[in-house]
Amino acid sequence: MTYDKLSPFERIRALLPDRLFLGVDTTCLEKNCEEIRVRVNRTVRFTVSGRELKGGIIADEALCADVLEGLSEHSAFSMENELREGFFTARGGCRVGVCGRMYSENQSITRLWNISGFNIRIAREIKGCADGIVNAITAQHGLCLRGLLVLSPPGVGKTTLLRDAARQLSNLGSSVAIADERGELAACYLGVPTMDVGERTDVMDMCRKTACEKHESKRYSDGRDRLSSRGGRAYGRHELRRCGACKRACGGYRACHAQAAHKKAHRKRLLWLLRNGKKACGRRAQRKGAGAMRIIAALLALAASAGIGAAASAGLNARKKLMQALCSDARAICDRMELTSGRLCDMLSKLPNESTRALWQGFADSLGRHEPAAELWKKCVNEQRSDSLRRLKDEDIASLKALGEAFAAAGRQAQLNRMKLAINELEARHMEAGEDAKRKGKLYSSLGVLMGFAAAIMIV
Repeated sequence: MTYDKLSPFERIRALLPDRLFLGVDTTCLEKNCEEIRVRVNRTVRFTVSGRELKGGIIADEALCADVLEGLSEHSAFSMENELREGFFTARGGCRVGVCGRMYSENQSITRLWNISGFNIRIAREIKGCADGIVNAITAQHGLCLRGLLVLSPPGVGKTTLLRDAARQLSNLGSSVAIADERGELAACYLGVPTMDVGERTDVMDMCRKTACEKHESKRYSDGRDRLSSRGGRAYGRHELRRCGACKRACGGYRACHAQAAHKKAHRKRLLWLLRNGKKACGRRAQRKGAGAMRIIAALLALAASAGIGAAASAGLNARKKLMQALCSDARAICDRMELTSGRLCDMLSKLPNESTRALWQGFADSLGRHEPAAELWKKCVNEQRSDSLRRLKDEDIASLKALGEAFAAAGRQAQLNRMKLAINELEARHMEAGEDAKRKGKLYSSLGVLMGFAAAIMIV
């Protein structure tokens, strides 16, 4: 007998180990079996016509492993994504609920393994169960399905009802598209439905409803009825607007939502969304534009704050380099005073550092005046404080002005002694500047970046 000719129970039995049915009248099960429950270290149980029937075997881990291998057709690893949801659909449309040990990561289930229990719900066709609904729909609206919401507790036949409704509408001449998210409504095997869903029915197997709607609306321009066995947003209304399904769906698509949500709190909201789709899309585009502006503002705030931190760190490094140049110049002057007896202005004009050349050149030009050398030096330092010496602190300026006492001392030896004392003080300030650049430079840079991130987060 071919697979298509087998009954739903025979189809699922072909996938299960034979010892699962020991001590049970399979003839009774074939006609009325609804569920098969398998639990480790517990007796196998069957639900027949709403009543529980005790099996003749106690399930063990080996039996559960054989059940999983059979239902997955030796490809359990390929069903890992479905197992994480706690169920999968076996061939023939039978939904199999599983339980076992769950592995989670970041508060989400990543894997279900060590499976210790199964609840196998046998899918059956009950042709004619949707007669009342189909007759009511066609009598009021013809073959165009205007909207239908099916609500019921689990296990009372929502999927069976939808399957028969699709079959009848299809055979009456209406084109039907099915979004079979769990693979149980049409029970496709290798993409071909094994359940009777009608002559004019297209099935998207294991496909989310919103993706199926978008696909179908792009493929077909005719009005076709769409059925889904699962709840969700109102047919993915935002996705449908983007792909044009509001225009391509059946003529009563707007009324569909109003009638389906009749006497519900969301009726006004649904109607507003459907009637003002373009305005809603325009507002959504404005919100996207505002979001882009916020992102740009956040990036600018981050860049500005990081730049401020980097500038503060660069200021500390500039102070260190300037103090180093001043110490180097002072030592060079001291060495020349010890080795030669030339004029001080000639010594000052030959110093190599570019950063301090304006200071020394200004002092050399002023030495011809009839004023004490110490006063002339202090005036030159004060003039350059807003220019080449702007990075120095008040303590650095005070140490630098002490060089004027050495220039004003009487006698070459007295000048040398005071020069060496001033150089020692400058070098101490140079070491302090180096410590500040090393310790505070990284701190300022890090604080700038952190403050930038904080500002960006507040803006976004």
